[in-house]
Amino acid sequence: MTLSEIVKAWIDARTLSRAPSTISGYNRLLRLYIANTRVGGMELSELDGSDMIELLAPLIRRGCTRQAQLLQVLVSAALRQAVRKRLLSWSPMDEVENVSHVSRITPWLTVDQARQLLASSAAADDPYYIAWLIMLCCGLRRGEMLALRWSDIDRQRSMLHVERQKIEIDGITMITRPKSKTSVRDIPLDEALLTHLPLHRGKDCDILPGVSCKMLADGLERAVQLAGVPRVTLHGLRHSMAATAAGDGVPVKVLQTLLGHAHFQTTADIYAHVNQEPRIQAVRLISNSLLGARLEIV
Repeated sequence: MTLSEIVKAWIDARTLSRAPSTISGYNRLLRLYIANTRVGGMELSELDGSDMIELLAPLIRRGCTRQAQLLQVLVSAALRQAVRKRLLSWSPMDEVENVSHVSRITPWLTVDQARQLLASSAAADDPYYIAWLIMLCCGLRRGEMLALRWSDIDRQRSMLHVERQKIEIDGITMITRPKSKTSVRDIPLDEALLTHLPLHRGKDCDILPGVSCKMLADGLERAVQLAGVPRVTLHGLRHSMAATAAGDGVPVKVLQTLLGHAHFQTTADIYAHVNQEPRIQAVRLISNSLLGARLEIV
């Protein structure tokens, strides 16, 4: 059995237990970086640590460290399964150090920039204005926004129900449950936001009918250019909501529930990135302590 075959077998065994998007990602890694490579065609018994390095090296040289990291995790898992099935006595990936990857901070809009984007989009009668409004105020993921229906806006309870997402896998668009249990959530709507949300008679209709992720991303590219604000991605709008919340002192745990993060640390990391006030206060305290004491001595 070759490396490509054992990785394929590992992926196929998880088709029913993993999200379709996850399986698609695994198959993409297999197709692009394992299949049709020299190492991918090698028999398991022939593999050693140097072959694993050869597999990862092209991605690392191109600076694609996140892809290399994901590839290493996938191959490691498949080889561990081969060891459990006694196809190998040891995993050659054990000889390789973990790929190091430093996540880049997603750019976000300040409060003033977000206001400018909304004002410009409203004035230009932007068909996606409602998307920018909801994403900036509620922190929805792009797939959640694309799947949102008018019936998900509960005006009587002043609540936004998030229970679906639209994803595209291998060219096929589908509606699924959100990525985790915590992603299914109710987000309170303020009266000020409700007044900006138009009424719609067809409550079971999508808010953005027929709109794909690429169409929405292209629309945002045009909107930020027209508004004269820094370029930001769809995920950056969600990050902008988190930045606004952090700047206003919203507790991390509350922000976690609003964003639908499964893990507290995910929210805490974002909070630490965007909320500079604690760091500013810390530097002030340190400076006052050191310099103040020094001045007293002099």
